[in-house]
Amino acid sequence: MKVLVLGGTSEAHELCLALRGAGIDFLHSRAGVLENPTALPYPHRDGGFGGAEGLADFLAAEGFTHVVLATHPFARRIAAHARRAAEIRGLPLRALDRAPWLPPPGADWRCFACWDDLVDALPRCARVFLTVGRKPLGAFLRRTDLWFLVRVIEPSGVPVRGIEIVARPPFEHEGEVALMLHHRIDCLVTRNSGGPLTRAKIDAAARLGLPVYLLQREDDGAPDASADIPEIIAWLRAPSLRISSSEGQGA
Repeated sequence: MKVLVLGGTSEAHELCLALRGAGIDFLHSRAGVLENPTALPYPHRDGGFGGAEGLADFLAAEGFTHVVLATHPFARRIAAHARRAAEIRGLPLRALDRAPWLPPPGADWRCFACWDDLVDALPRCARVFLTVGRKPLGAFLRRTDLWFLVRVIEPSGVPVRGIEIVARPPFEHEGEVALMLHHRIDCLVTRNSGGPLTRAKIDAAARLGLPVYLLQREDDGAPDASADIPEIIAWLRAPSLRISSSEGQGA
């Protein structure tokens, strides 16, 4: 058995630690979008594959028997490529679930399906705490009336009006409250990524009575089952799965 974990998330890291503890052979693959990624204490690679076909070739060349999809909930392209590559090679695939956030009591959530609609909806002349990653920042440049506090893991190079701070999660509740008060923030803009490491900003906004402009996840209609880490380990250890996997490899 050899497992490819497509990750780059904290959940993927926790899964890989569990796989190592269970004595299961695996490789953790990250997209390679960060210039200074966090060091990992187990086998890993950084970088893309060249689409679904390139990933399918990699799976075959390296002798992988299983695929676990533990990417960021908004990384839809690599998720689609992973599902297609597993289908090409006849390999079983499971997704590691990260549930979306639910609004805390009294929260003012304004939910959107696309960035353009969200950007248009922001109140005029607001001071906005923007925590959306690097790629979407360009969509906010046309709102020249807004002031932004942008938080990113690495410098973005995007000239938004305001201040950019570079910081890595986890973030704590009191620190998020203090940050928003210090910069006189009027609203928070983020994606519904889920997970505990960045949840504090959601609760801090609710505590301060600030509206949250939230990009919601799209339902991609993927048929593969989602699971938590113990379920993934049990799935990999299932004798029936190992038999079907070997049959798929020989097909």
